[in-house]
Amino acid sequence: MISNRSAFQIELSGKFELFRAILNECESIGDKLLVFTRSLLSLDYIEQWLERWNARSTTTSKWVRGVDYFRMDGKVSIKQRAEDIKTFNQSENTRARLFLISTMAGGIGINLYSANRVIIFDVSWNPGIFFVFFFKLKTHFQNRSSRSTSYVSFVSSWTEETCLYLSYHW
Repeated sequence: MISNRSAFQIELSGKFELFRAILNECESIGDKLLVFTRSLLSLDYIEQWLERWNARSTTTSKWVRGVDYFRMDGKVSIKQRAEDIKTFNQSENTRARLFLISTMAGGIGINLYSANRVIIFDVSWNPGIFFVFFFKLKTHFQNRSSRSTSYVSFVSSWTEETCLYLSYHW
């Protein structure tokens, strides 16, 4: 169990260290980022981490839910989803730059066309989920020529995640 003291020391997690670097880069160049995860606990932890980041921030950059970032999971109403997607997709809205999405709630019928970076935060035991999202994103981004796009899948070395990830690609 992680003590309260180390709960937000992202140096303890390679995934969060990489996530922070990508998020900083996206913010500095104006990219919008989608983060998919199968775990609601991961979404909760990312949100807590963003709050903690706000408290430690010495810059004016903040992470406010509904303004700077959005979350889509099974608890978010269809009406709220539509409003969040509309706000996120506004090209002139540079503050809306991160969308956290549960793979169980955010696969069908969403159109987040303003994003140009994607992170799969954790792999699923069901390889079909991985392929659905990969091809959906590939199809979505292939028609965009104005900005480069990137896709990152976070996989921890020497874990079951590695085995799952490799089984998808072999």
